[in-house]
Amino acid sequence: MAGYVAILNDAVVLKTPDKKKLSLSHDDHPEVPAVKVARLAVATRFREAYTGLGTLLIRFAFDLARAHTVEIGCRLLTVDAYRTSVGFYERLGFVRNKRTRDTASGETESDTISMRLDLASTPDWVSAT
Repeated sequence: MAGYVAILNDAVVLKTPDKKKLSLSHDDHPEVPAVKVARLAVATRFREAYTGLGTLLIRFAFDLARAHTVEIGCRLLTVDAYRTSVGFYERLGFVRNKRTRDTASGETESDTISMRLDLASTPDWVSAT
């Protein structure tokens, strides 16, 4: 196996400025439906010999989510990216979600960064492939 991607349902709570970037109103529902990239992996040996499979797998997830936006009402493709993978997702147009700190539990910085990509957009890598 060269690689795989797994997806699941998700929702993101956005503040008004981020909603406006998506042309949503401040009084729209606070949770924006999404499809999440639950797992993405490319075999090390394959990655060393070839490039682009990770992008192709994200493209598959993007196309699948976008094809079902009307039926399931999702607007975003999300991922909890490992810190070492954030640059990969940013190159694909993902932006970081603002994170609220859980002060009651004293939660500190996570091992992953929550990110999102607008399914209504057409990133360069989508139109190029």
